[in-house]
Amino acid sequence: MRDNQASELKEFNNFVDTNLLIKLPCVGKQYTWFNSNRKAMSRLDRVLMSEEWLLKWPICKQYVQSREVSDHCALVVKFMIKDWGLKSFRTLDVWFMEKGFFAMVKEKRISYPVQGNVFFMIKEKLKRLKGNLKVWNVFGNIKTSKKMILLELEGLDRQGLQWCGSGEREAEKDWVVESFKGE
Repeated sequence: MRDNQASELKEFNNFVDTNLLIKLPCVGKQYTWFNSNRKAMSRLDRVLMSEEWLLKWPICKQYVQSREVSDHCALVVKFMIKDWGLKSFRTLDVWFMEKGFFAMVKEKRISYPVQGNVFFMIKEKLKRLKGNLKVWNVFGNIKTSKKMILLELEGLDRQGLQWCGSGEREAEKDWVVESFKGE
């Protein structure tokens, strides 16, 4: 380690100690950064919290996510108590471009016999539409497809030190992009 790097590291550690920052426990991958030539992996990224923050949210951890675009993995801080209530109604943008989507939604919406106040009727119709959309979805399960692609990408990351050359990273990006075009 060069003297300049050692000095910067000492200065950073001094900053962490002076401000009483605490490293959040980590869940997930060991490394957060992968060199583009795939000859080096490191844990460059960390989440540091103040004692006050941890007193307010004591049951939290940092999760190392899959890297999708960058050579760094995203870090997500999660509070461990999970009660998010009802799930929201979600759509995929690509559905709106699919021929027949709006006609199908209109037909289904009209066919639902629901009585009650306006808010109850909207809630019930959206609930029923959600079931119909799962059946109609002509694109398959995009989440499962994405998970499979990311698992393959993680496998390539694990083999990272065995790879060499400069073209692999670009080829890997092209592979991910092409995989999602078929969705």
